[in-house]
Amino acid sequence: VGDFGFLVETAQRQSEGFKDIDRSSQDTGYDISDYMVKLAWDTDIQSLLFKAQYSEEVSDETYLGLTDADFDRDEDRRYGLSEPDEMDNDHQGYNLVYKLQVADNVGMSVTGYYNEFARDWFKLSGGGSLIDDANNGDAMAQGILDGRFDATDLQYKHNNRTYESQGIELNFDMDFGDHQLALGGRVHEDEMDRYQPVEYFDQVDGELVFSRIKEPTGSNNRIETADALTFWAVDTWQVNDALLLNLALRWEDVESERRQYADPERTELDSRRSNDNDEWLPGASFTYDLSDSWQVLAGVHRGFSPLGGGARELEDPETSTNYEAGVRYRGEWFVEAVGFYSDFDNKSENCSNANPCSNGATSGSFTTGEATIAGLELQVGTSFALGSFDMPLDLMYTYTDAEISKDNPEEGFDKGDQLASIPENAFSLRLG
Repeated sequence: VGDFGFLVETAQRQSEGFKDIDRSSQDTGYDISDYMVKLAWDTDIQSLLFKAQYSEEVSDETYLGLTDADFDRDEDRRYGLSEPDEMDNDHQGYNLVYKLQVADNVGMSVTGYYNEFARDWFKLSGGGSLIDDANNGDAMAQGILDGRFDATDLQYKHNNRTYESQGIELNFDMDFGDHQLALGGRVHEDEMDRYQPVEYFDQVDGELVFSRIKEPTGSNNRIETADALTFWAVDTWQVNDALLLNLALRWEDVESERRQYADPERTELDSRRSNDNDEWLPGASFTYDLSDSWQVLAGVHRGFSPLGGGARELEDPETSTNYEAGVRYRGEWFVEAVGFYSDFDNKSENCSNANPCSNGATSGSFTTGEATIAGLELQVGTSFALGSFDMPLDLMYTYTDAEISKDNPEEGFDKGDQLASIPENAFSLRLG
């Protein structure tokens, strides 16, 4: 509508689920609602875009599986112990972008953002050990799962966390003919609030009876915060018709803190840790056109990955020096070969249930020490004409050698040990 525009959108998803809970008529599906609004104002020299989003979800989902024998009989069964299990979350996010054409060759953009995500997955703790025992022939464990035997002090934990992030970013884009400059910075802060009480139930005659609640302390009652400041300068320099040079410099400063509490009111600290690191991150790369079809490329960049909120004062972030060089051919076929070599001063892993670290941890981070990751990436692509259709074909292959480059007796690693979760060979085929 003139200089103004708007978009209103919603998505609604529901399912009753496909599993059946013993002795219960409760659904095992989900209910998800998502809403978004965008408002825009756009003129020849300036524009403003506002986006707001809200979503909420309730899912009757569980971590508890089945014994081997029960799964073979009915893979859609759920034990009555899992009836209270439920994921409840909501998210809201706001984003405001202002752009201004300061001069013919200078553009400015300012972005402000805020996000909040809260989730509480209320679910049985320790159910996996009952299944393991039942698989090993423990009749008592199987009876508890079936609801035939009574049980006391079954623990259901509120895996309850709230995340917030907010910040503002400023960037200038400048066109000086052969030089395209980008200068900018960002102030960012985020927080995680973990407050996870445990409810106790007894199983009596196949029914769950509430017993008591235990308020959280220690790792289940903690706040993690981080403040980050970033500045960058990037120069894309067209030196001549054949040579394009990219020069980049970035500065990162990250301060993090974790506070654990010994009481529900959070008046008594159980422990506290903090970390502060800053890094200069230079980089340079180029492409050079040997002809209309052939191009060579190379680059070297400093890498940095900040530590999590649980980092201690003397721990260093992951840093690396990364090299790459290769050649490209563009014609009826596209062919590219790029060799890469990354030298890590302090290789770190992010631990989760889905991807445990090398020490078995499922939260926080784990440092493996000095390491190298090197390899070769190959890509071949073309497009075949089939009447009125085009059929694109792409083949990609990557070989990677990732290993510890220095003995690390403190963590039990020797030079030459392979890094976890990095495949030696990766291959993909895309046909359209």
